Amino acid sequence: MALALVVPGCRDDGTSEGDDGGGTTVSSGEGSGTAASTAATSSTATGNETADAGSDDLLDTSADENCPPCAPPPSEDCVGMGPCGCGPYECEGLFEGDPGEVMAEVSCPACDCQVAVGATQVFVRDDVGISTVTLGGSGELTPLFSGTGAGSFEPRDFVAIDTGLAIAEPMGLTVVGDDGAPMGSLGMFDEPTGVTTRASYLFFGRRGEGALYRVESSPLEAGPGELVGGMDAAEPFGDVVGEDTTLVFTAGGDVLAVEDALATPPGETVILAADASAADTVDSLAVDFGVVAFLRNDGSIAAVPLEGGDVTTLSETAATSLTVYGGAVYFTEANAVRRVALDGGDPAVHAAAGLQTSPSLGRTESELFWVACDAEADVMTSTLRRIAL
Repeated sequence: MALALVVPGCRDDGTSEGDDGGGTTVSSGEGSGTAASTAATSSTATGNETADAGSDDLLDTSADENCPPCAPPPSEDCVGMGPCGCGPYECEGLFEGDPGEVMAEVSCPACDCQVAVGATQVFVRDDVGISTVTLGGSGELTPLFSGTGAGSFEPRDFVAIDTGLAIAEPMGLTVVGDDGAPMGSLGMFDEPTGVTTRASYLFFGRRGEGALYRVESSPLEAGPGELVGGMDAAEPFGDVVGEDTTLVFTAGGDVLAVEDALATPPGETVILAADASAADTVDSLAVDFGVVAFLRNDGSIAAVPLEGGDVTTLSETAATSLTVYGGAVYFTEANAVRRVALDGGDPAVHAAAGLQTSPSLGRTESELFWVACDAEADVMTSTLRRIAL
């Protein structure tokens, strides 16, 4: 089965027609979607040739002045089909693989659903609320939460905690039980995002502020939120994850860490990777066995030791989310879930249904969970899927 990765034609300024310059479009005989932004910096192509992946420039060796620089293909195995040797690209087998097991249908028309995994349940945020299914279950999702505010449902992030589910809404942190029953608020905070849990604390950031906060989640009592560490400048906050008592987060394009984040007072904030172009989105950061993997704004994946050191680029890709387990980074990209070793190497397809993948991954110690979207169906259908790690 041949799948075509379609890149729109280029304008004189090097951006794409019908595009604001921020992305490419993927389609195939089975599904279509939107690839991660700015993949154009990972490699370059003219005609049927591909430049080195490390190049920062878009090449144009054509003598025809009507052919501006091409957006690059996602793989050197792709063949340019357009009049200038640009997209659409024909990519043999790029997104073929194990489609995984379907657990349930999901309402996800924009294919931007988020997945989180608890001790016994998988949670999915779709366009109307948060629903759940048991880890080993299949069938219909059970609606759990549809928002507490008077306006629309608009959670920033959510995470499973001992008492249920903690949800970052625009005006604060809400907690619901495993059955969806309201359990109260952990406080009113402006624009909380990037939520994770360690011991009895819930850690989070705020949009437009490069600082990390914590609040007690057990016992469930509202509080003002305590500053843990971060940057003084008003910078975008991205994601936060933890390993033991160290919390790692992204803010203003940097990757930072707070040692002894559970202590009172917390330890000092250190910068693990400065000016790293770290993405300011959830599911863009992961840590495992002393290595921090993070997503850059251009979709490439990098890593830095938790104790500090050199930043290594693991893959010049167009990833949209990632997680780490067992010495490998698993990431969503266009129509596939792929993996690359933390010590480097070529990425491999881990799961692919020929359908667009939502930019979010959840995992247990043995399985990976994601949402696949059939955007070419008469009525778009999306499915929560799982596959063994």
